Amino acid sequence: MTNSHPFTNFGDLYRAAYAELNPSTKQLLLAEVKSVLDRWQESVRDAMPPSSDEGSCGNPFGQAA
Repeated sequence: MTNSHPFTNFGDLYRAAYAELNPSTKQLLLAEVKSVLDRWQESVRDAMPPSSDEGSCGNPFGQAA
């Protein structure tokens, strides 16, 4: 995370990003939120074993009716 905004957890970062009034700072904080979410998504994707139960397009519930 950014050095100028030392947050101890994601919740603090998220709340600070949406509460920020300065547009430049808000943009930086929201970019950091996105970065954290992207890293989390990659870690979840890497940890999940491949499943043969997935429908088309990777949807585990099959196709919509």
